[in-house]
Amino acid sequence: MIDQLIQMVTQKLGIDPAMAEKAVGIVMSLIEKEGDGAAVSQLFDNIPGAADLASKFADSAGQDAAGGMLGKVAGMLGGGAGDVVGSIGALKESGLSMDQLGDMAPLVKNFLAENAGEDLVNQALSSVPALKGFLS
Repeated sequence: MIDQLIQMVTQKLGIDPAMAEKAVGIVMSLIEKEGDGAAVSQLFDNIPGAADLASKFADSAGQDAAGGMLGKVAGMLGGGAGDVVGSIGALKESGLSMDQLGDMAPLVKNFLAENAGEDLVNQALSSVPALKGFLS
Protein backbone atom coordinates (compact mmCIF):
# COMPACT_ATOMS: atom_id res chain seq x y z
CA MET A 1 0.00 0.00 0.00
CA ILE A 2 2.86 2.43 0.72
CA ASP A 3 3.78 1.97 -2.95
CA GLN A 4 0.52 3.71 -3.85
CA LEU A 5 1.58 6.76 -1.85
CA ILE A 6 5.01 6.78 -3.47
CA GLN A 7 3.41 6.54 -6.91
CA MET A 8 1.01 9.38 -6.06
CA VAL A 9 3.87 11.60 -4.85
CA THR A 10 5.86 10.73 -7.99
CA GLN A 11 3.00 11.68 -10.29
CA LYS A 12 1.69 14.76 -8.45
CA LEU A 13 5.14 16.30 -7.95
CA GLY A 14 6.58 15.12 -11.26
CA ILE A 15 9.64 13.64 -9.60
CA ASP A 16 11.69 10.48 -9.91
CA PRO A 17 10.21 7.44 -8.07
CA ALA A 18 13.43 7.00 -6.07
CA MET A 19 13.22 10.61 -4.88
CA ALA A 20 9.56 10.12 -3.92
CA GLU A 21 10.40 6.91 -2.06
CA LYS A 22 13.14 8.65 -0.11
CA ALA A 23 10.94 11.63 0.74
CA VAL A 24 8.05 9.47 1.93
CA GLY A 25 10.50 7.19 3.76
CA ILE A 26 12.03 10.09 5.67
CA VAL A 27 8.58 11.27 6.76
CA MET A 28 7.57 7.75 7.81
CA SER A 29 10.83 7.34 9.71
CA LEU A 30 10.29 10.58 11.62
CA ILE A 31 6.72 9.56 12.47
CA GLU A 32 8.01 6.20 13.70
CA LYS A 33 10.79 7.75 15.78
CA GLU A 34 8.92 10.66 17.33
CA GLY A 35 5.24 9.71 17.18
CA ASP A 36 3.10 8.17 19.88
CA GLY A 37 4.24 4.53 19.92
CA ALA A 38 0.84 2.87 20.14
CA ALA A 39 -0.75 5.20 17.57
CA VAL A 40 2.18 4.83 15.17
CA SER A 41 2.09 1.06 15.48
CA GLN A 42 -1.63 1.08 14.71
CA LEU A 43 -1.10 3.56 11.85
CA PHE A 44 1.62 1.42 10.30
CA ASP A 45 -0.57 -1.69 10.69
CA ASN A 46 -3.12 0.07 8.46
CA ILE A 47 -0.51 1.10 5.88
CA PRO A 48 1.33 -2.05 4.75
CA GLY A 49 4.94 -1.30 3.90
CA ALA A 50 5.12 1.90 5.98
CA ALA A 51 7.19 0.34 8.77
CA ASP A 52 9.64 -1.22 6.31
CA LEU A 53 10.01 2.08 4.46
CA ALA A 54 10.55 3.93 7.74
CA SER A 55 13.29 1.47 8.68
CA LYS A 56 14.92 1.76 5.27
CA PHE A 57 15.30 5.53 5.66
CA ALA A 58 15.89 5.69 9.41
CA ASP A 59 19.47 6.86 8.87
CA SER A 60 18.32 9.65 6.54
CA ALA A 61 15.97 11.15 9.10
CA GLY A 62 16.92 12.80 12.34
CA GLN A 63 19.38 15.05 14.02
CA ASP A 64 22.51 13.86 12.25
CA ALA A 65 21.16 15.10 8.94
CA ALA A 66 20.65 18.61 10.33
CA GLY A 67 24.33 19.33 10.77
CA GLY A 68 25.79 22.72 11.55
CA MET A 69 24.73 25.15 14.23
CA LEU A 70 21.00 24.83 13.50
CA GLY A 71 21.12 21.09 14.07
CA LYS A 72 23.03 21.51 17.34
CA VAL A 73 20.62 24.15 18.64
CA ALA A 74 17.61 22.07 17.64
CA GLY A 75 19.14 19.04 19.33
CA MET A 76 19.52 21.00 22.56
CA LEU A 77 15.83 21.93 22.45
CA GLY A 78 14.96 18.29 22.91
CA GLY A 79 11.53 16.83 22.29
CA GLY A 80 12.52 15.68 18.84
CA ALA A 81 13.26 19.18 17.52
CA GLY A 82 16.65 18.06 16.22
CA ASP A 83 15.08 15.08 14.50
CA VAL A 84 12.46 17.26 12.83
CA VAL A 85 15.01 19.83 11.66
CA GLY A 86 17.30 17.04 10.47
CA SER A 87 14.51 15.31 8.61
CA ILE A 88 13.40 18.48 6.88
CA GLY A 89 17.04 19.11 5.97
CA ALA A 90 17.28 15.57 4.58
CA LEU A 91 14.11 16.13 2.56
CA LYS A 92 15.58 19.29 1.06
CA GLU A 93 18.86 17.47 0.37
CA SER A 94 16.92 14.76 -1.47
CA GLY A 95 16.36 17.32 -4.21
CA LEU A 96 12.86 18.51 -3.34
CA SER A 97 12.17 22.23 -3.44
CA MET A 98 10.28 23.91 -0.61
CA ASP A 99 7.28 24.18 -2.94
CA GLN A 100 7.42 20.44 -3.61
CA LEU A 101 7.70 19.75 0.13
CA GLY A 102 4.65 21.92 0.67
CA ASP A 103 2.78 20.07 -2.07
CA MET A 104 3.83 16.68 -0.71
CA ALA A 105 2.64 17.29 2.84
CA PRO A 106 -1.12 17.22 2.18
CA LEU A 107 -0.71 14.22 -0.14
CA VAL A 108 0.92 12.24 2.66
CA LYS A 109 -1.51 13.32 5.35
CA ASN A 110 -4.59 12.72 3.20
CA PHE A 111 -3.34 9.29 2.14
CA LEU A 112 -2.70 8.30 5.74
CA ALA A 113 -6.07 9.65 6.89
CA GLU A 114 -7.96 7.88 4.07
CA ASN A 115 -6.31 4.56 4.82
CA ALA A 116 -5.92 4.63 8.59
CA GLY A 117 -8.46 7.18 9.78
CA GLU A 118 -8.08 10.86 10.53
CA ASP A 119 -8.31 10.43 14.31
CA LEU A 120 -5.47 7.91 14.34
CA VAL A 121 -3.29 10.10 12.10
CA ASN A 122 -3.93 13.11 14.32
CA GLN A 123 -3.09 11.06 17.41
CA ALA A 124 0.16 9.81 15.87
CA LEU A 125 1.17 13.29 14.73
CA SER A 126 0.14 15.09 17.93
CA SER A 127 3.32 13.93 19.64
CA VAL A 128 5.43 15.47 16.85
CA PRO A 129 4.20 19.10 16.90
CA ALA A 130 6.59 20.36 14.22
CA LEU A 131 5.62 17.54 11.87
CA LYS A 132 1.94 18.06 12.61
CA GLY A 133 2.37 21.64 11.41
CA PHE A 134 4.19 20.42 8.31
CA LEU A 135 1.48 17.88 7.51
CA SER A 136 -1.52 20.09 8.30
